[in-house]
Amino acid sequence: MRQLAGLLIATTLLAAPLRPAAAETMLGLSVPREHAYWIGDVLTHRAILALPEGYQLDRSTLPRPRSVTYWLDLKDVAVSPVKGADEQALEITTRYQTFYAPLEPKRREVPAYLIRLNGPDGFRDLEVPAWSFVTSPIRPILAPASPGELRPDDRYAPIDARRAQIATVVSALLGLVGLLGLAWHQAWPPFHRRVARPLTAAYRQVCRVARSGQEDRLRLVCLALHRGLDGAFKRPLLGADLDSFLAARSEFVPLQAPLQQFFAISGALFFAAPNAQDQAASDIALSEAPMLEIVDLAKRLAAVERGRL
Repeated sequence: MRQLAGLLIATTLLAAPLRPAAAETMLGLSVPREHAYWIGDVLTHRAILALPEGYQLDRSTLPRPRSVTYWLDLKDVAVSPVKGADEQALEITTRYQTFYAPLEPKRREVPAYLIRLNGPDGFRDLEVPAWSFVTSPIRPILAPASPGELRPDDRYAPIDARRAQIATVVSALLGLVGLLGLAWHQAWPPFHRRVARPLTAAYRQVCRVARSGQEDRLRLVCLALHRGLDGAFKRPLLGADLDSFLAARSEFVPLQAPLQQFFAISGALFFAAPNAQDQAASDIALSEAPMLEIVDLAKRLAAVERGRL
């Protein structure tokens, strides 16, 4: 009924003849019901505005959403044209929310607000009048509030969670066993086996000895590289066995010349006659070139072993 009444008012206003310049602006109101409101309810108020010809609503004068009073908030303001109207007509919709908690039914008033219309004759101010509603308490003030008025607690039954706990533990153990099996099958750590890399270990030992500054470091460097070559050949590797080694490990063929030079230096140091061995060792020790060649050879052998060369 309230919406029908508002529509009839709007229709009447829009049908009324307006004088072009001096006609009064027509305003129709559609207010909410007057009663049966409680704290937190939202109230929607509509004002239907019929404008004289040439006049426009100054939207900057519309009220802004805000706290109107300590018990009332303006939540939203919207303006829309009235559908099906022959004249220029607007509908201003304001939504309020009440936070008033009365001790007994009480009438509260929503304050008026001013809007401005701009037209060919200047501007005119129009007041949307105040309106009121009745708000009620949530419960009667004299209602009993003693602990005896409270409902008793519901009976509860304890839940036996032991079966669920056991199932959780068993599921976790099965998951762990499955994960261990997958790690073993995929050779993930700690079930993986590292490929033996004797030449890489020899290169590290060669670098440590070369930086040590010992007097016989050239002999120690040669010994370290010999141990690495023996590990790669699976048995002691002598100079005479070099061709067999390269035939079994073809990846080291590009290093044939440096290997032959290494065995020549090693033979002069370890396998020459006593007098010739001392002379060879003395000649080799006078130069750093053999040391650098052996370190470079060890580095290249380790790189080939790791597939990086």
